[in-house]
Amino acid sequence: LEATYSANYVRDILKVFGMLMDDAVDHRPPRLPASPVPKVNRRRGRFVPKPREKKNVVLTSDLHQLAENARIV
Repeated sequence: LEATYSANYVRDILKVFGMLMDDAVDHRPPRLPASPVPKVNRRRGRFVPKPREKKNVVLTSDLHQLAENARIV
């Protein structure tokens, strides 16, 4: 395939074929005992963002003191 088509096209076709084979294996009852396509960094499903850490609340007076210290140094 790579001699005839672009690398991106071949990658996308193999990705879709791999998903089809995975679905066939996951089906109940399984249609295939194992997927013939090797696993390569597959991400499926809805995007779930990583939880963000909460920001600390800093008082304005503390910020003013930091600015004064920086100005003096």
